[in-house]
Amino acid sequence: MTDNTWSPVVYARIPAHDNWWRTVPNGTSIPVSGWLATVVHAVVQGGRDLRFGPRFLLARRDGWCVVGVACQAAELSDSMHSDGARELYTFVGWHGTGPPPELTTLRKHFHTWAGVEYHRWMSPVWTHSAAESVSPQIVQSGPAPWPLPLTADPRSSECPPPEPAVVHVWPEAQADPLWRAAAMTDGLVTVIGLRVTRSTMQPGITHATSADTTDRRRIPTSHVDHSAAPTKTSPKTSRIARLVVDLVRRRSR
Repeated sequence: MTDNTWSPVVYARIPAHDNWWRTVPNGTSIPVSGWLATVVHAVVQGGRDLRFGPRFLLARRDGWCVVGVACQAAELSDSMHSDGARELYTFVGWHGTGPPPELTTLRKHFHTWAGVEYHRWMSPVWTHSAAESVSPQIVQSGPAPWPLPLTADPRSSECPPPEPAVVHVWPEAQADPLWRAAAMTDGLVTVIGLRVTRSTMQPGITHATSADTTDRRRIPTSHVDHSAAPTKTSPKTSRIARLVVDLVRRRSR
């Protein structure tokens, strides 16, 4: 695993199908599961808050790397971004063994780089009906779209190693040094661009930046954000629910 080649990873749906994986690297099992699925879901998070801006992923394990962007599909295409009732979202990235791009370079060029792959793999299936098969494509590796890869940074030693049941959260202003550190450290799953710290509870994340923190924090994943907890059901609502259940039971007898 010494070459600098990458396979595109496209996670996006078409209007008629709720089948999200469009392309996966050679050797990936179908249905997609395991580490690749975990890291993609870690940055996508069901599309939460992507209307406010993109998120970037850098994950490394056993010499392999996944780098890419989760965003609203409208950021990559003027025509393939809605099912007619709602805006769609996507992840477009690359899986390989070489050095990833600088974060600043990815931020600047992702519309072009990810847009090319999005159009390449979505255009042939975008108008497929629900009766037509839409399966993930196994894609061979090729050259990276970024011309200049990230270079080694001695500050990578500042990054704490991954810990079980802990997420290290840095301020958004420190995204570049965290990205550089993550690029040199095996075992990290780093998400850049979260709006709120509680989004780090997504399984798989080891390091992240969040707009709502001003200092570096070490957060146990068992942490419960009570401000986001659902409100209690009122006694009146509970009584109504019980009456509905009783009525259904009587009719089923």
